[in-house]
Amino acid sequence: MAATSWGVLLAILLQQLAEVHTLTGPHVCTQQQSRSVTVYQQTSRQQYQRYTTSCGLFGWSRCTRYRPITAYYSRPVYQTQYYQTQVCCSGWKQTGTTCNTPICSRGCVQGSCTAPNVCTCTSGYSGARCDTDINECTGSHGCQHNCVNTAGSYRCTCRTGYVLYGTKNCTDINECTAGTHRCDHTCHNSIGSYYCTCRDGYRLQGSHSCLDIDECTSNNGGCSQICSNIPGSYRCSCNVGYALQADSHSCRDIDECSTGNGGCAHNCTNTVGSFFCTCRTGFVLDGNGLTCSDHDECSTSHHGCEQKCNNLHGSYYCSCNIGYILAADKKLCNDVDECSNGTHACDHNCHNTRGSYTCSCRNGYELAPDGRGCIDINECDRGTDGCGHICKNTQGSFYCTCQSGWHLGTDNKTCLGNPCVAIDTPNNGARACSGFVTNETCTFYL
Repeated sequence: MAATSWGVLLAILLQQLAEVHTLTGPHVCTQQQSRSVTVYQQTSRQQYQRYTTSCGLFGWSRCTRYRPITAYYSRPVYQTQYYQTQVCCSGWKQTGTTCNTPICSRGCVQGSCTAPNVCTCTSGYSGARCDTDINECTGSHGCQHNCVNTAGSYRCTCRTGYVLYGTKNCTDINECTAGTHRCDHTCHNSIGSYYCTCRDGYRLQGSHSCLDIDECTSNNGGCSQICSNIPGSYRCSCNVGYALQADSHSCRDIDECSTGNGGCAHNCTNTVGSFFCTCRTGFVLDGNGLTCSDHDECSTSHHGCEQKCNNLHGSYYCSCNIGYILAADKKLCNDVDECSNGTHACDHNCHNTRGSYTCSCRNGYELAPDGRGCIDINECDRGTDGCGHICKNTQGSFYCTCQSGWHLGTDNKTCLGNPCVAIDTPNNGARACSGFVTNETCTFYL
């Protein structure tokens, strides 16, 4: 029992000794420590064990019996043990088998822990925990223009119109050659900036824009008549009928009539700044004001003409209708007697009328459709002849003839039978005759 407890304690002691000798190097301290150790002690006690055995007649039964036995068991015993061990001294922590890593209990924000609760800060930071940024711009930063503090450092910038050269110096920007200016017209570089100017005829608005100057708003630009503003300048011009002089400002009257008669067809009259056209007698001015058209005098009056007024180019004359002749006054009209002067066209008879004439025909003729010629009337065809037998037409008349055995009567139209040969009465018999001329009959009988 006692030997077993001491063996356990020996094993624990050897383990502690091994732990004491594991750390090497500086910052290693020895420390007494205690811990609760559980030791198991062996003990015994008397107790009864239940068992069965044969019993009764011939041992045929089973009986329960109890017998005393000694029972051994272990019980835990709790003891406090004290021992020496190696630990890292305060402010250091173990790394492997050494204690070379310092401990900064609050931590180092921008740096590293180099000794217990001692922080070594990276450049640009300060403070016990290296959590305070150093504003280098408050000291000797070396920037030529502007210093801008940053977290743990700083940077240099330049004023407008400059660019950083290297890391601290600034050099002028030529905005005019770099194309970064905003001038409408001309850019002029200056140290750190630039300025704009405008071409002639423009004025600067603000610092960059160029606006056209309207020269015509001041004294009409010096133009005597019309001033027209154009981008960056102006020009003078003249009203219709005037020409611009060599000074490009004054205007003089143009004598339009001196060139091509001003375009007038007849007469051109110059006026100040213009001209007008007129026409000769018998003509009127056209709507274009240049050309002349004949004036039709007859359209408004006959001008004393008895019958016809005839327009001429620039004049007029009187004339008469057919059948009339103009009188000596060149206005009245006298009748022409076509029948007496032989100008008629009648075949037979001419009858004068005022302004004309009529025709008629002799007996046996009738007037042709043209009212002038005469056409023979065929009395035989029309049945107006009155002939007893045969009608023969002639120019302007007709005549009658008779068939054989007949002769014409005194009226020259009726046909009379010719006398027959004498017919004697037969010796035997009798006769009966209707007459003894042509077409009469005789009958003989017994």
